[in-house]
Amino acid sequence: SADWPHCPKGFVLEPPYPNGGGKWGRWRSDEMPTDLVFAYDAISSSGELNRLSKETGADVRQRIEEDLFRGAVRQDEFHGPTYGNASPRIYEGLVAIGRVIGDPALVHEGVRRSRELFRLQFYVDGFWMEGSVGYHQMTIRGMEKVFEAAADYSDPPGYVDPVDGERFDNLDLERDIAIISRASRISEICRYPDGRVMPVHDNWARFDNLRIPDRSNSTLLSGVGHAWLGLGSGDDQVQLHLHFSGGYGHEHADNMNLIFFAKGHEVLPDIGYTHTRFRSWSTGTLCHNTVVIDETRQHTRGKEGPSDGRLLAFETVWKPVQWMEASGENAYPDLAKRYRRTLILVDTGEGDVYAVDLFRVAGGSQHDYALHGNADYDGTVELSVATDPYGENLLPGVDVRFPQGESDRGDAAGRNPSYAYFQNVARGEVRDGLAVDFRVNESSVGVRSHLPGHDGAEVFTGDAMSFRRANEDDAMLEKFRMPMFLLRKRTGSGTLESDFVGVHEPYDGEPFVREVKELDVEEGEGLALSVR
Repeated sequence: SADWPHCPKGFVLEPPYPNGGGKWGRWRSDEMPTDLVFAYDAISSSGELNRLSKETGADVRQRIEEDLFRGAVRQDEFHGPTYGNASPRIYEGLVAIGRVIGDPALVHEGVRRSRELFRLQFYVDGFWMEGSVGYHQMTIRGMEKVFEAAADYSDPPGYVDPVDGERFDNLDLERDIAIISRASRISEICRYPDGRVMPVHDNWARFDNLRIPDRSNSTLLSGVGHAWLGLGSGDDQVQLHLHFSGGYGHEHADNMNLIFFAKGHEVLPDIGYTHTRFRSWSTGTLCHNTVVIDETRQHTRGKEGPSDGRLLAFETVWKPVQWMEASGENAYPDLAKRYRRTLILVDTGEGDVYAVDLFRVAGGSQHDYALHGNADYDGTVELSVATDPYGENLLPGVDVRFPQGESDRGDAAGRNPSYAYFQNVARGEVRDGLAVDFRVNESSVGVRSHLPGHDGAEVFTGDAMSFRRANEDDAMLEKFRMPMFLLRKRTGSGTLESDFVGVHEPYDGEPFVREVKELDVEEGEGLALSVR
């Protein structure tokens, strides 16, 4: 069958068979009847198959082994080898069928594909290629079943595989594939101080499977493109994340995204995964703490080339002041001349920290610097400058069609539909800097962002869907909101160059930073910032 989300179902009677849809499950990776192989192995020596053959006049063993099991192998051959997050189900089936029916060539094929999966699709840091911890875990769990199916296997005496020239004796894939030791640690490393797995790309932001780390350490995952500066232990843990990953499946348009966890909360969050009809909002650039150029969604993948960012610095030796820097011009090919972010984490003592944030952008004619408040609880946003009502959303007067399904991005008369999700908007204008204060309701926790300079820039506040508490119920999506902020710079002609300078100050009770201001620099392109 052909079974794709939000599309009519159909039947396919001859090859080429689709990747989506099959006899046993939705995906072609479900077509290996591995559980039946194990069941068959348990009864094959009982004598019942011989009895059934006599009773029915059919060779039951041949029907099962040749028609059912090898039939699944033949169907897989129509597609050829695949190396996706669900492919280990196929490898497990090949190994299991080969062992049970005595065909070592199938075992070798399953092992070859397993090795290729790790060689082709895992980064040097052990992270799965899609950049999502959830899909990393799914892939590793699938491979653990392959390891189990292949454990202690030995080829028949004298057998050498004609394809790979190898012979297996007491096979142990976990021992033989070196990168597995790194890959197996990813889901433990990539956790917030509250024990949640970080919700980057298509990964759920759920309070389950919590494993609270003892302390937060600065960590660089240079392969996938993600790093964070960490401090503290117990309830005083802090993590400041910088994301510079490319897009290779299940990605979000989120290059140069900032995430800040402090005071027990994800105060500047990444919203994470959803399968609801408003999925396009969650994956869009404006739904992340980054800069949007010319209201355009970042490039993620396709024929236009890679979308990876580039690590420029990671200095964590002196714990009181740690910093990192990355660039992501590939997110805006042929548009961004510079797209570069520097983050500095400063430990002020007594459990308080602040982050210095320098985002330098060149290219296009409009730069929108976005920040989002807490997505787990109701909250507010307040500015130090006066604002007036602006409109229902950031696209006043534009005819917007919101999505009807998960794969539908909606439409906004040629504009970016993501701007219609930023709603209940107020607008102001900056004079000699401003401060943005996000507070978590029913809590004393907040984060204040100091943004010196930016005279004449527009500022907007509002709110947007936060998804998480709706529990994937489309009817509940608009009930749960998160506060939003946007700082906009525009030019009427030429290439716009912007330096967004900020200090993000998480607090519990009252803010502690008294003053942030830029200082004059006599020469060069340096930036001097005073924080009191």
